[in-house]
Amino acid sequence: MGADPFDKSLEQRRDDVKERDIELFEARDPLKEVADRYAKPGMRPKFLSERRIKDRGGVGDYVVVKDASGDPVKVAGMVLGQLPEERAQSRDRAVRERGNQLLKQIGQTYKKEGGQTAVSDQDFE
Repeated sequence: MGADPFDKSLEQRRDDVKERDIELFEARDPLKEVADRYAKPGMRPKFLSERRIKDRGGVGDYVVVKDASGDPVKVAGMVLGQLPEERAQSRDRAVRERGNQLLKQIGQTYKKEGGQTAVSDQDFE
């Protein structure tokens, strides 16, 4: 039994990076190829684990992408989902703002508890 087309594309990606010295971001990406083929314009694709979908009871805000025959698009146990780009950007922004807020709180706590010994509390010129 030989490798399926997806396995072959993964092997080609590995060979591109390891043997041909191609940068990882420039090498063939079989998951991106599938996502580009099936996801609609204006939507952000994401591969979702079938197991996590089952455990969580759904795909959340994502919509499962279906092929021409109406079956979900699957690659190596992953289901292709998509989310409107505006919604994805809104999520990204909210997560980034929350992270920045936490970093600011950590910095303030460090300065308060560290006193004069806190490196970030000293003024370097």
